[in-house]
Amino acid sequence: MQKERLLEFTDPKYLDELYDYTTRPRRSIIEVLQEFDSIQIPWQWAASVLPELRGRQFSIASGGSLKHTSDGHTSFDLLVAIVKYKTVIKRLREGVCTRYLAGLSPGTELTTTLQKGGLSIKNGEARLPVIMIGPGTGLAPMRSLIWERHHWHQQLLSADVEVDTASTQILNGVGETMLFFGGRNKEADFFYAQEWETLQKSMPLQIFTAFSRDQTAKIYVQDVLRQQG
Repeated sequence: MQKERLLEFTDPKYLDELYDYTTRPRRSIIEVLQEFDSIQIPWQWAASVLPELRGRQFSIASGGSLKHTSDGHTSFDLLVAIVKYKTVIKRLREGVCTRYLAGLSPGTELTTTLQKGGLSIKNGEARLPVIMIGPGTGLAPMRSLIWERHHWHQQLLSADVEVDTASTQILNGVGETMLFFGGRNKEADFFYAQEWETLQKSMPLQIFTAFSRDQTAKIYVQDVLRQQG
């Protein structure tokens, strides 16, 4: 019976059923093998076909003064969303790497590798304004850049500070930094809220948020962008 069912899945006319069985509920390979337990797969075949566990990559969420500890060692922050949810067939899904990270005790040593990222803004461009947009795609690299620009801002001010005493507006330093980002709920997704308020007191920084589920009419990042012209 199980063999016949598997053979049906290979028939193009049952493509929709195959999708409903595998992709829609996100069934894992192990779950399929458990449900079709009469099928015996040679280990040699399994070793050559089943995918190997790949390394996970996370964007570094720190820059500027956060790159080093007080005693001079290298330091970096990660902003990691813990993957944990139930599928439509009520099966619990947890991220392989994020579940591992969530279970670590403080002080645990890890072996990691570094890969060059895509941000190419240099300190020579510090006086230029920057607009960063994260429509639910992650905040880590933007926080990294903001802290880097904060560091450049302090360097520029130390070299040549010019203040308009009439308006108390800093004329030197980095250009305006604007961050637009969104999430579902402010309570769950407004990461670094207090930190942004602190940074705004020491650098030209504006934060614009869109939390789509906090009101009846959903608001997205593109809506906030239109509001700001």
